[in-house]
Amino acid sequence: MTDKAISKAIEGSAPGGPAFGAHTDVEQEKSYAYFVNQQGRLLLLSKPYSSERFAESALQRFREGRFTASLCEDEQGWYLEIKTEGGKLFATSPTFASEAEAASALEEVEAGETKSGPPNFQPAPEKVAAREIPPAAGQSGGPPRYSFRLDFYKAEKGAPVRGRIEYSLTQENAAFNGLDMEFVRSFVARRIQEAEAPPVQYREGGILIIENGRPVSQGFLATAQLFEAELALDVPGGEKYDAFVYARPLAGGQQTLIGRKRGQGGPVRLRIFPGGLPGGLYRLTAIVHLEQADTSFALSSQLFHLIDEPEAESVTV
Repeated sequence: MTDKAISKAIEGSAPGGPAFGAHTDVEQEKSYAYFVNQQGRLLLLSKPYSSERFAESALQRFREGRFTASLCEDEQGWYLEIKTEGGKLFATSPTFASEAEAASALEEVEAGETKSGPPNFQPAPEKVAAREIPPAAGQSGGPPRYSFRLDFYKAEKGAPVRGRIEYSLTQENAAFNGLDMEFVRSFVARRIQEAEAPPVQYREGGILIIENGRPVSQGFLATAQLFEAELALDVPGGEKYDAFVYARPLAGGQQTLIGRKRGQGGPVRLRIFPGGLPGGLYRLTAIVHLEQADTSFALSSQLFHLIDEPEAESVTV
């Protein structure tokens, strides 16, 4: 369960909740990722990390949904336990008197979780509703070609409800106020037009992996490290781009989004987060869409071996 001293320090300094964040304990020289609810109560505290950037990296992967949560019980009561897909412990909660209280805390954490946006999130959605765009006329019998997600958030008294729409394929999202269906229709129409645009232009190679400012010379990467991906793409100065980088396992299976960046002109370089992925052989793939040119490019990296190593040694408290 959580360290009481660390919990008290976070609750005394954390911004108004619900919010995720990172806290560094100067005496221990350790950093923690956390979640506090609307009342400012700490509901989730990560294992200790050797630096704040490791804590923020783990928090980023948690927001991307690459963790599993469970309710546990011991002689002190009920608590939450969050683990990576590989089964490694990421975070725990304070102890609750009953299973119902622990389950309620889990609902608050899951409601505050999001796959995009800065660490200080919008208020937790009261209810999440998924919306599917049906196939065009005459295309029955198959799954929808396009999938969108709508989240609605509580607002201050007297203020209109706030919403967020996400395109499931690319995780691109946008916020809006009120029940602005015109904005929603415009967002959906644009993504459908993009999906029906000319085919993506493929380029062999074109992704360089950077560690500590230098290209990685060996074909081994450790999950505990932070990396950047540099895409060999000449983007004109006034051109806006949207870049997505995925890790694709050589053995097959679903690729995982590990980096995204929106920018304008110049070299395309973005941070990537391979932590949480199981060890094995991978290749990076990237999709970059140029807005004004209405053109997309696909690039790939050389094969590399991902080594699943812990980010920092855990401290038992």
